[in-house]
Amino acid sequence: MSVRIYLPSLQFSLMAISVVLATGLIATAKYTTRPPASVIESVTSPNMAQGGAGTPWQDSLKAVQAGSGVELPPAPDQDTVEALRQTAQTNNLTDSISRTLLVNLTNAKAQGLGDDIPTQNQLIASAVGQIDQSATTQTYTRSDLTIVADSPNTKHAYGNALALVFAQNQHNSYAETMVAIDNATAQNNTEELKKLQSIAENYKKTARALLNTPVPQTLSPFHLQLVNNFQKIIGSYGYMETILTDPIRGLTAVKDYQSLTQETLRVFINIAQTLGKDGILFTKDEPGSAWGILLSAQQ
Repeated sequence: MSVRIYLPSLQFSLMAISVVLATGLIATAKYTTRPPASVIESVTSPNMAQGGAGTPWQDSLKAVQAGSGVELPPAPDQDTVEALRQTAQTNNLTDSISRTLLVNLTNAKAQGLGDDIPTQNQLIASAVGQIDQSATTQTYTRSDLTIVADSPNTKHAYGNALALVFAQNQHNSYAETMVAIDNATAQNNTEELKKLQSIAENYKKTARALLNTPVPQTLSPFHLQLVNNFQKIIGSYGYMETILTDPIRGLTAVKDYQSLTQETLRVFINIAQTLGKDGILFTKDEPGSAWGILLSAQQ
């Protein structure tokens, strides 16, 4: 049975978590920071509409406020606000973002803001800025690779070796990862997430094998990108395992994993195209025959 039948459910599950999470954060913040209703008089004049030509619009606004007896509340003590932001930080990214969003929205509401688009955009940007998925994964340089001279023989050997590495280690790693996450989110089952550990081990084996694979000079930039992409993919697995306990971190890791997988596929296509342009051919019983299949699938 094709694993594609699981993918719509995956998309629905992740979308549902995102929507519920976002709605909950905003609704909770607005409920806890809603100020008492007040009457604010608004005045529109040609000078104000023209951006303050003649009498500055700020002076006009102050005059309206003075005449109505309504004034903007004083700004909260920013040292206190900053202390609350620091207290809001925890090891759980979802908790940190929701608490910081509540502090920032409360701060804005206390100043008579919060419902205007610029303030809401600023609050969202501040929340998104907290998402830091920079895992401490090792990255490599060209000096870490085993680079050999270009020749038809070395390119032919490389094509077979690289195809064999993935045939032996990867199999259906991507599909298995998506199915495990789908089952975990749909069933709220942490046992499904434990399957990610063995899949991550496959990626680690692949990364080690890539480092030991001799690569022709002209193909080394592609190969280096493969190695580092796999290192980043390995790092994303630890974050994906938190999708039930820390949804924002987990969902971000899933997104990063999908992006890295797509980027890695493009690198494979570049390698296959380079081998084809250089006239490197493989018989159907060689592992390298997979390159031709890959290119055919893109047409």
